[in-house]
Amino acid sequence: MVVFAAFLHQVPLSSFAQETSAAPKVAQTWRPLTDDETAKWETVRFGGEGTVEMADGVISLGFGDPLTGVRWTGEFPKDQFEIELEARRVGGFDFFCGLTFPVGEGSCSLILGGWGGSLVGLSSIDGNDAANNDTMQIYPFEKERWYRVRVAVKPESIEAWLDDESLFVVEREGHQFEIRGEMEPSLPIGIAAFQTDSEVRNVRFRTLP
Repeated sequence: MVVFAAFLHQVPLSSFAQETSAAPKVAQTWRPLTDDETAKWETVRFGGEGTVEMADGVISLGFGDPLTGVRWTGEFPKDQFEIELEARRVGGFDFFCGLTFPVGEGSCSLILGGWGGSLVGLSSIDGNDAANNDTMQIYPFEKERWYRVRVAVKPESIEAWLDDESLFVVEREGHQFEIRGEMEPSLPIGIAAFQTDSEVRNVRFRTLP
């Protein structure tokens, strides 16, 4: 007790107050985007789009020529956020989820199952789409199986996971992020499928500290 008293005598109590009052910043709670009562999705007018339906928290994207998609019309951050969803291919052979999202003043699309059904990647980085940059991977997607995907946009990086397995981490500094021209109608937040019947559910996001 004598030692503790001496320590307190040397260090002002205000120092302790400053250290303990600075609580660590944490991510906000997840906000669902596919609740039937609060969903603010609209069909994207790509031209040639298939039927879009939403029931019981599931968004169904019908076969399009070539694209079918939806666009979020509510508020959404431009930076420092995570977005997560589950998607599956029901019919067709191309990408069943093209998730478009903001990256500061730019944008990107995470592609699942593109270029014939198995390609995963980010479009576009420095003008190179998902098939032509370092995020490109081949993944054996199965029809009618739900896959969970999560993307984190941070000040220093873009990170993505598939079923909790890390796909990539891309540094933002020194790179330009943009989307392919055909995806522009789905800005700022959109989900699209290319000549594929797909379903999406459990879309949610949260802001990051």
